[in-house]
Amino acid sequence: MIGDVVGFGKTLTATALAKIFEEDFFLETLIICPKNLTHMWKDYAHTYQLRAKVLPITQVQSVLPKLRRYRLIIIDESHNLRNREGKRYRAIQEYIQINESKVIMLSATPYNKTYLDLSNQLRLFIPEDKDLGISPERFIKSIGGRVQFMAKYQYSATTLPAFEKSSYADDWRELMRLYMVRRPRSFIKQNYAETDPVNGRKYLQFSDGSRSYFPDRIPKKVEYDFNPNDPKDQYAKLYSDTVVDAINSLNLPRYGLGNYLDKKTTLKPAKEETVIQDNLSHAGRRLMGFCRTNLFKRLESSGYSFLISLSRHILRNYIYVYALENNLPLPIGTQEANMLDEFLDDVDLHISCA
Repeated sequence: MIGDVVGFGKTLTATALAKIFEEDFFLETLIICPKNLTHMWKDYAHTYQLRAKVLPITQVQSVLPKLRRYRLIIIDESHNLRNREGKRYRAIQEYIQINESKVIMLSATPYNKTYLDLSNQLRLFIPEDKDLGISPERFIKSIGGRVQFMAKYQYSATTLPAFEKSSYADDWRELMRLYMVRRPRSFIKQNYAETDPVNGRKYLQFSDGSRSYFPDRIPKKVEYDFNPNDPKDQYAKLYSDTVVDAINSLNLPRYGLGNYLDKKTTLKPAKEETVIQDNLSHAGRRLMGFCRTNLFKRLESSGYSFLISLSRHILRNYIYVYALENNLPLPIGTQEANMLDEFLDDVDLHISCA
């Protein structure tokens, strides 16, 4: 997986790798990408004389089952395949397995919501019983060691399913060290850039002598006016005392579940459950403030963004209420800012026409 940040040439890097595989190992390349990137990839294939077929991801279900073998596959924007229950995901996974294809994945944002985003992308080409040679040591230690792990789970500690049980960043860093290259701007500046003695700016110098300077990011404040007395001014309505007070007064009990643990129960939680309960107890007020802050950020962004965030916030509360009323497990996990605005989801849409 190539996980360089935006603008660092992931497309060109993948093209160069495909060309090496083509010239050294006689492999042809299948490029799977979002529909809006197909023309760009065709231009790259033409410019660098790459023997490749470009396939928009919207066509994988209909095309891949009948497509001949390609032994190298480039998947652009692979983070869109974080849902392994999707039909597109399964179509790509089956093609890779049947043809034993090598895979190059590109994504500037491989991790979006949970660590499962990473493992689901890896599962496209890594069988779940493959011995990875490493194990999630932090997680194994947290549940009492390898003996406890073997007693609790029906798979090897050195497989991908074992890592999927871990919520420890150290475990995932160790895993992704084997499969991902990610270079932030700071890394490029420190290891490849030179400094202009005249203006002190960092730059990269190419073989023809030309220079490409790193941009200086200077934040600027942009102010705008709104009339609090104008009933038609959307910003005046959104920033009214009523809206601000409503956000500030949110109780958000689902972000403080530790306050509702039954202290009188005779049931003893397992060691792993105790860790979860402890985390719930510590997270309450912090997550309440976190949620309110992000709602205010959406409010500052635009009325449209705020209303979308608010509707999804309400929907999640309804899910909790439904779970409580029907004695179902409560969903818990990492809370992130992007959970308020999930504009891009890996969802297969099926439209029936009469």
